[in-house]
Amino acid sequence: MKYQTLASVITIACALSVPGLSFAAQGQGQGQGSNAQNPSLQIPAGVLTEQDKIDLHYLQEEEKLARDVYLTLRSKFNSVVFQNISESEQRHTDSVLNLLNLYQIPSVALSEVGKFHDASLQTLYNDLILSGTKGASEASLVGALVEEVDIADLKKMLSTTKNPDLMNTYRKLMTASERHLNSFVSLWKSQTGSTAYKAQVLSQADVDTILGCKPLTVSSALQIHLPHLKYKNMNLWATLDYYQNPANEYIFEISDYGVNIAETNCTSATLEPLDLRLKTPYATFKYIPSNDGKMRFSLEQLTP
Repeated sequence: MKYQTLASVITIACALSVPGLSFAAQGQGQGQGSNAQNPSLQIPAGVLTEQDKIDLHYLQEEEKLARDVYLTLRSKFNSVVFQNISESEQRHTDSVLNLLNLYQIPSVALSEVGKFHDASLQTLYNDLILSGTKGASEASLVGALVEEVDIADLKKMLSTTKNPDLMNTYRKLMTASERHLNSFVSLWKSQTGSTAYKAQVLSQADVDTILGCKPLTVSSALQIHLPHLKYKNMNLWATLDYYQNPANEYIFEISDYGVNIAETNCTSATLEPLDLRLKTPYATFKYIPSNDGKMRFSLEQLTP
């Protein structure tokens, strides 16, 4: 079986902090999923322009801003949504730092929560905290605003760079921001009873597209993004990386994961409660027990 064949048929989705499961993703806190261990990031794939360097510095602090805002609002409202997404933003901040290190560019980000080297981001952070601490629904709108801003900036950065390393990371961060936007909008709707969310930065058409159900995607490197996974009564997402193994079997390891707050009508895969078998419309994957805390699956069969 060729890799291209697998990439053309797989459709999956996975999870976060599910009771009874241990999703100790490789590299958590040290980059986005297992990117910190990705050999493709050990050797630069191109050169950086001056604009690329400016964008990386700004993006590292922008991802840190998202983390700091969510940590502060989580502390204020004791929200598991803000806690979970703040952890994801830490991984995103680390993934940009990985790029800076790869190209030997010093980081300018400040370690203290709520403090930024870039003056415009400092002002934005102050304004977001002022608005977000007014109430729980206001906090959710602030979260949605942060993600819309991130998506808009990432689109702009993607349009100006030709560096493969940067484009790959930007696309992954944009996908994550779209998931987070879904989570915050769903939380806001549940808090307010509203059924319509008005875009704050992006066009309404772009936001409506982002908030819809999304298909599974498979990259050329066999990284599988699973936007909607059902486990019991939970709606989850996950990213699985192809796991290198001596037998060259089709084994995949969870590298990033989270909870979708709403979109309960969207399902692209299910995780069976009894045997943790991962089922999609195109393939079934068998859970592989391990002693290292990682959650892996092997391709069991393709669906005709």
